[in-house]
Amino acid sequence: MKLGIPYMGSKRKLASEILKVITQRHEGISNFYDLFGGGGSVSFTALKNYKFKTHYNELNKHIFSLVEYLKNNKSLDAKFYEWIDRETFFEQVNKPNEEADWFSGYVMSCWSFGNNQKSYLYGENIQEDKFHAHNLIVNKDLNSMKSLNLEIPELIEIETILKRKSVFCSMIEKKYLQEKSHLRRVQHIQQLQNIEDILKLDFKEKFSCSNLSFENVEIVGENPIIYCDIPYKNTGKYKEDEFVHDKFYQWASEVDFPVYVSEYNSEFQEVHAFEHISKMSATNNKKNTIERLFWNGKGEANKHTLF
Repeated sequence: MKLGIPYMGSKRKLASEILKVITQRHEGISNFYDLFGGGGSVSFTALKNYKFKTHYNELNKHIFSLVEYLKNNKSLDAKFYEWIDRETFFEQVNKPNEEADWFSGYVMSCWSFGNNQKSYLYGENIQEDKFHAHNLIVNKDLNSMKSLNLEIPELIEIETILKRKSVFCSMIEKKYLQEKSHLRRVQHIQQLQNIEDILKLDFKEKFSCSNLSFENVEIVGENPIIYCDIPYKNTGKYKEDEFVHDKFYQWASEVDFPVYVSEYNSEFQEVHAFEHISKMSATNNKKNTIERLFWNGKGEANKHTLF
């Protein structure tokens, strides 16, 4: 199971491989720090699969607040299951950082186009149909089924939202594809499944989180490991003025503990390369690309794993 809040540039597909490389290179890890946590894919995967303590840090207070909510709760608030219209979306994503809360983080991550945290998920030409699909799947609303000109009566007998979503999308593929192809996917409900999967994790004593700039996170433990999924250069992931790469590399060069960095290129030593489909290219969102893992050279690494 791949874990993570929907997030542009998410490491959902690579988290297990990244952690495997790092843990094979270092023995006796006591604390794992994910300093640019984003959607939490690496942190949640570490929590699920390893015994060491995991610390998630994210500067974006909206996303941090959502992670903190999931850490502290075993069920989702009713707001997670409501339709989010265009007006509500922009109200939430335009909140200043100091007013951020879990709801703005949820709306920003799960209701934005391409998880870009700024554009509404659905175009104006299809949002009404998506609303009725939501109402039918979540609330079993027969009026919405009528509005969509669908005949899927079996949906009403299905108990869970996710099963209803699966049957709904399957029936669109089988019976209504020509006129209702835009309903083959109901993206926000799939995103909701990702959120519910995170709730199943055991957060008790092994997981902590913070909302700080990377250099202000206190690193503790006898054998800490730092992982940094920093803003990539020349991608649409972040505004260039939000992150100073030179400042980060100076910090990572001066600390005494191992720091691993995901990037396309770095001044640090490359230890592994991952080939995958990238959605972060400025010119081609489906290109095959190689993403690399770099190491600052600190700490003892198992020699047989070195390149």
